[in-house]
Amino acid sequence: MHVGEQFNVALTCAVIDTPRIAVIADVSQIEPASVQLAPFEVLSGVRHPDIRDGMWRYFQYEYTVRLIADGFFGQDLAVPPINLSYRVSMTGAGAVQEGREKTYVLPQLPIRIVS
Repeated sequence: MHVGEQFNVALTCAVIDTPRIAVIADVSQIEPASVQLAPFEVLSGVRHPDIRDGMWRYFQYEYTVRLIADGFFGQDLAVPPINLSYRVSMTGAGAVQEGREKTYVLPQLPIRIVS
């Protein structure tokens, strides 16, 4: 990658979504207007339509980002890890119970800065 060059970063998550058990992710943390990927700048982003496959629901965000800082030439620089909070919701005997909030940490993504 080159400094100032725009590139896309895709974030894809799979959650269980059945009538009895559902994982509810706090997507406000990963919306394009609120996600922070320093030292990269998020220029724009889009949420793609959810895909359902059996008990799974997949959702995906795609961000357009760039690096505008110099001093990283010839180095590996990582898109930082992203924290995603979620709760497990269970329905049984007519009542809905939500579990405590948990956090999943999406791993960092290394990128080589060539010039």
